[in-house]
Amino acid sequence: MNTSHLILICLVVNMFVTLPISAHNNSNILREIDPIDRLLSKLQRDDDKYQETVEYLTSLLDDPIDLNHTTVDELTGLLILSPQQIAAIVNYGNYNGGYNSIYELQLVWALDKETILLIEPFLTISNMVEKESWSFKQLSSRNQHTLMTRLDIPFYKKRGYNEVYLGSPLYNSIRYNLVNRKHFHVGFAAKKDAGEPIFNKYNRKGYDSYSYYIYLQDWRIINYLILGKYRLNYGLGLTLGTSSFGSKFDQGSNLFQSANKVYKHSSTDEYNYLKGVAISLLIKRIEISSFVSNRSYDGVINKGYITKLSKTGLHRTQKELDEKGSIHNLLYGGRVALSNPYYRLGLNFIGYNYDGRFTTNEAKPYTKYNPVGNKFYNASVDYIFYVNKFILKGELAKGKRGIATLNYLYYAPTSEHDLLLIHRFYKQDYWAMYANPLFSSARSNENGWYASYATTLFSPFKVVVYGDFCSYPWWKYRLSKSSRLIDIGAKIEYSKHLEHQLMITYRFKDSERDKSGSKGSIINRIQSHQLKFQYVYNPSDMHTVKFMLGGNKFTEVVQKYGYHLSGRYSIQSSNQKLKIDTQFSYFNTQSYDTRVYIYENAPLYSYSSYVFSGRGYRFSINLNYKPFQWLHLMCKWGMTKYLDRDVIGQSYEQIDGNLKSDVQIQLRIKF
Repeated sequence: MNTSHLILICLVVNMFVTLPISAHNNSNILREIDPIDRLLSKLQRDDDKYQETVEYLTSLLDDPIDLNHTTVDELTGLLILSPQQIAAIVNYGNYNGGYNSIYELQLVWALDKETILLIEPFLTISNMVEKESWSFKQLSSRNQHTLMTRLDIPFYKKRGYNEVYLGSPLYNSIRYNLVNRKHFHVGFAAKKDAGEPIFNKYNRKGYDSYSYYIYLQDWRIINYLILGKYRLNYGLGLTLGTSSFGSKFDQGSNLFQSANKVYKHSSTDEYNYLKGVAISLLIKRIEISSFVSNRSYDGVINKGYITKLSKTGLHRTQKELDEKGSIHNLLYGGRVALSNPYYRLGLNFIGYNYDGRFTTNEAKPYTKYNPVGNKFYNASVDYIFYVNKFILKGELAKGKRGIATLNYLYYAPTSEHDLLLIHRFYKQDYWAMYANPLFSSARSNENGWYASYATTLFSPFKVVVYGDFCSYPWWKYRLSKSSRLIDIGAKIEYSKHLEHQLMITYRFKDSERDKSGSKGSIINRIQSHQLKFQYVYNPSDMHTVKFMLGGNKFTEVVQKYGYHLSGRYSIQSSNQKLKIDTQFSYFNTQSYDTRVYIYENAPLYSYSSYVFSGRGYRFSINLNYKPFQWLHLMCKWGMTKYLDRDVIGQSYEQIDGNLKSDVQIQLRIKF
């Protein structure tokens, strides 16, 4: 049985399963697609790390945040809310005995109309102020099931399919989840990447990867209990953090990254997750949490030493299959926290063992302080204090070697002004394999100060400025000395009832790196300038026009430039069952250093951010059709053509020709 036959069977089965289900008339494409797109348009981040954010926001559309039972940590996931706004939302509900209507948000002093319109689709109001009591006998009622499958079909062929790839070029994923009134969740996902074998002699178990979870929330003293695959944060991420931060323009998400928050791993990501059990008990004002994770990673162990650790999750060749799951890891830990409306104090500990040893590489001096051994631990204390219009938050951590600390000071004198100051110090020998500290991908060797200021004094304009000044005491990859970084940015937003939205951002970075081929004998100074312009016009619910312009200037001895120009037009039928998005982008860059990132609408639960260098253009058309409340069909066709080359990619990913196109098809059924 080949892949195409399997996928066809899945689609047919899915359709027959849902035929008896009655249809509903209330079907609105806009409510499922546009809210996420509008939130992402407010953020400025040049990478593809919004995937988990998109999945979380998509889940909130099906299972919204209950304003009468919410917390500061939960509202943080909306990203665009400042600490001041989050505190105001929670305090209003506590003072007035809960919310009776979503329209009461207009009475929250820190919220403006534009912000309310952006977050409203992700919120709901319960009829009861007190938490609804429930039992396992109720699990058979009020369940919501979602079944979804996606198929990507490329209209090009890479070199690897003629030589080493063991599977077809099709991508396919299947997801299922059950939700019972926010209290009980069950989920399952399976995925096959392009080039991976499926149901053949190279992979007889079927799909390349499987994901599953059972999640219980707010039952008696159990704050949460999860079995299967999950993501978990302790403190500010200095010991344990499996969720990414927002950009340096995002005050809210940076400050209120959760101290103890678990996420269901409902995605098809094959690296960034834990596998096992996690539990949190809430006894009055004391929270006690613990977890165990036992999983494997892709890589190579040679003579007892770990020589390679892969994060791609790709298993297309025999070599990649041989490396699959070859490194085993046991991770465990716990947290105890005391909190009230005015403060929170927490103690965190994790320990972890590998079946291979890590070591440094003498040929690469920048690895001098890398982790050594196979047994590690991290411990920390974190805090948060609310003092009038000030918020203080921080964490101090100790590892097997070295220390790390991260501290915030937030001040909001009025509803029109926000000030944020952050200091971080991650010692070069701080070993923390599962940490995810702010602004650092290396988890160590960093000492920096960050400050930002946001104001709506000139409403309907919002202005955000920041400065980040950082030093690196030891060498880094491609930098054979201690160094520093200067990062400065400014953003101006204009919004009028979401009909007209304008955003202009500027960013300047000054850093250093080794001259290529000099082996560290010559250090070049690097300066980059980024300017972005974005305008959105929504004349009605049926039409949307979006215009984007971005330019880069990169200087390392010589100056190089890059820019892109994009336009999007969206139209929705009058019955709100069909929506069509079209987007055209032109890009022209002189090098990879001046690459551009272009965002497009994507299938549900996914994020489409493309990286382009060179010269060319891309066109896409995205059709969303929702004939019934229980059925949602999506089809996206995209085409990229390069004007400066005859070959795309290299090695096994090489495509002969300058044109690549593909189709994505997605079917979602809810019952």
